[in-house]
Amino acid sequence: MAARKAFVIGDSISEGYRLQAAESLGSVGIATEWFSGGSSAQLLAGLPEWMPGKQPDLIQFNCGLHDARYFEIAQTYQQPIGNYELLLGGIVRWLQANTDAELVWASTTPVIEARITLEYRRSAEDVLAYNAVAAEIMSGAGVPILDLHAVIDGEGATEKISADGVHMTDTGYAALAEAVSAGIMERLAVG
Repeated sequence: MAARKAFVIGDSISEGYRLQAAESLGSVGIATEWFSGGSSAQLLAGLPEWMPGKQPDLIQFNCGLHDARYFEIAQTYQQPIGNYELLLGGIVRWLQANTDAELVWASTTPVIEARITLEYRRSAEDVLAYNAVAAEIMSGAGVPILDLHAVIDGEGATEKISADGVHMTDTGYAALAEAVSAGIMERLAVG
């Protein structure tokens, strides 16, 4: 039987758990490719370039962490939530029309605003709001959700999120890698 293939499209958080998850998936015969999609606009624009000729069995995708950045000077989000909704709907429609892959949405992970010291802010409330929009879109499109927000949130969250308030510690990345690997294995009936 040919190796099953999974594509994971995400942001810098997915890059952080990439090696560990790819190793776990490879150990049960699942080949992986990873794309760093950035914001919803970048992801939608990149799909026609990334996907031709590829035939993954499963695509796990995520965007939102970049979209929810609020720039104080410009007084706007990178992608205001209404734009995010439209772009994310476009991503789902494009994937459903142009691939035969099973789709899985990965929710955006939590942030700790007090730790963020950049020229923009991210807030826990905004992440929840963007995740809620995504959940509504995925529900309407019949796309299951891997709740990575819940994997990190709750007890021990402060130890799983790094000093920058956005990325994960080794403990956080290990938890995400385990959840992603298990989710993909389950959906591809491997392991």
